[in-house]
Amino acid sequence: TGNLRPAIDPRQVKLFTAPPARYEIIGMVDAKTRGRHQAALDRATQELKKQAAKIGASGIILSGAPHQSSGGLLGMGNWTRLSGQAIVVTEPAK
Repeated sequence: TGNLRPAIDPRQVKLFTAPPARYEIIGMVDAKTRGRHQAALDRATQELKKQAAKIGASGIILSGAPHQSSGGLLGMGNWTRLSGQAIVVTEPAK
């Protein structure tokens, strides 16, 4: 959706629960991992950051709360899903 940008280190990608003051949306990211606890949420978060970093996004505006599901034999259907908008935070004009 935005201009092509060079990839960055996933550790530089910040998560937002509300939009920052100035930003540009450059894509959408989505991650689904096995499990329903903090470890699964951490893996999904890291996957989102990897996807965002690959397209040069400096942040992700999360789309609501994580979606967690359970089911299947012996909990094999448990999973956590996160999604959001990959963004580049822009500085105000000076």
